Amino acid sequence: MPFTALLRLAPSIAWVVATLFGCEAMAVDKVRFVKSPVKLIDTGLEDAEPNLSSSQAAFWVDNNRLIAALATKKSVDDPKQIGRTALFNIDTRKTTELMRYARPICWDAQTGKGGVVFFPDPANTRNKEILGIRVDLSGALIERNAGTSSSWWGPSCEMGGVEKPNLHKHRISLLRPEHGYIDLGVPSLKNDQPPVFIKPDGTRWNLPTDSDNGEPLYLPFLEKYQLNIGSSCNVQGKPCPPDIYLLDPLKGVTAIKIPRELMEIMPIQRVHVVKNGLLFRAESSEKREGYLLLRNGVLHELWRPGGSGFMNPQRTETWGHEVISPDGCKVAFRRGARPSRVYVFDLCSVPG
Repeated sequence: MPFTALLRLAPSIAWVVATLFGCEAMAVDKVRFVKSPVKLIDTGLEDAEPNLSSSQAAFWVDNNRLIAALATKKSVDDPKQIGRTALFNIDTRKTTELMRYARPICWDAQTGKGGVVFFPDPANTRNKEILGIRVDLSGALIERNAGTSSSWWGPSCEMGGVEKPNLHKHRISLLRPEHGYIDLGVPSLKNDQPPVFIKPDGTRWNLPTDSDNGEPLYLPFLEKYQLNIGSSCNVQGKPCPPDIYLLDPLKGVTAIKIPRELMEIMPIQRVHVVKNGLLFRAESSEKREGYLLLRNGVLHELWRPGGSGFMNPQRTETWGHEVISPDGCKVAFRRGARPSRVYVFDLCSVPG
């Protein structure tokens, strides 16, 4: 399988990859740190019970619109506070209700199709249906189709269901239909067998053994998959921060080596490849925390929870579950808990 140390990326992030690939060490004092606070957009999308659907903050319909669950107050009509599925337009700041007693579960910005879990009886959350939906540019719901009871739809959000590969007891990660899937092996077998990328034509590529870290994230702006997001940092014996792997279904895998010394600045919990660099989510009561962007050799502090100082000895809020827009520029994330609220900021507005 092709495994390379270089990859053609969007020009705006070419420096980051060129600098980090093959870099065994980087002194902390060589990473310039600046505060570049971003403006938060309050979407008003508030969710009281996120466990009824997806844990992520929202789903990007396109680069300027989000779909998310919107909470309602407990009432006779909605005793379980299921809420509704709503669409938020960042440009107009307008929120449109799409469906009541429904919560989004996936969306494919490439095809414009999405899926929701619908509760016909709001008093009984065990009785639910999976529906496929589509919205037009005005934000109107123009399609609503019965889907499948299976959770097997993958990043393409195919509500008609996707045929599961016949691999007994194997754990599978679906990619887009034109790309195939990743065979993660049998969870109960403790061995060093690598994950295997299997194309629709049967071609098989072995992937790095440490690339199995959650579901692959499809990056439309690169037409590649980010195979891991850095959460294995907490696993004993794993490098911290871990290497980040990008899969090009046509060319192979690229490893992004993040300088280990960055952990002295911030405890990295998540890493996202974005249009203009690498976005880090860091959580700590003693070091820098929040969202930080590594771009052109500069580490930008974009946003931090709690007070305005650099040290935050007491966590003042819950936050995270970030999702990146299809163009790699915007970040939607949750703040708070019961209710949580969705906020957005623009990475491409960061100077430098």
